[in-house]
Amino acid sequence: MKIKNLTKTALVALFAVGLTLSSCTNQKKTEPQPEKDKVAVVVEKDGKTKDFTVYTYAEKDKALADANAEIDRINKEIDKMKADLKNKSNELSAEAKAQYEKSIAALEKERDEFKVQTDKIKNSTEENWEQLKKDVNRTYNKAAEGVEKGWKNFKEGVEKAAQDVKDALK
Repeated sequence: MKIKNLTKTALVALFAVGLTLSSCTNQKKTEPQPEKDKVAVVVEKDGKTKDFTVYTYAEKDKALADANAEIDRINKEIDKMKADLKNKSNELSAEAKAQYEKSIAALEKERDEFKVQTDKIKNSTEENWEQLKKDVNRTYNKAAEGVEKGWKNFKEGVEKAAQDVKDALK
């Protein structure tokens, strides 16, 4: 009788331990990793994302038009950044201003790399289409991510400069 009770107790204890361990595992939830060719997901103002890898060779004219439209959009963003930098230059230190000018120059370089890839669409062939659209997508994402980072850094820098002025006036 004592062995029966001991066996029941051991089984209940093992069940409880197993249940506790299975519910308390410290497994990390893994989120799907982006594909190698999708550096960043860029959400546009209309809520859609640009993914140049989805175009078929038959849609290369549409891909070219969309890529050129994105170049125009990036150019407008760069122009806005330059105008904002000019308007806020009195609030920024010479060092901060130089850093933003350097960032804008880097963004222009990324835009130019995207433009080079975009220009290759015109002369693409069915044989090189798959690799080309991956290259276009990669350079687009890099440039678009640069725009997002550029605005974020610019706004943070202006806010910091304004706070520095307030602190100096105290």
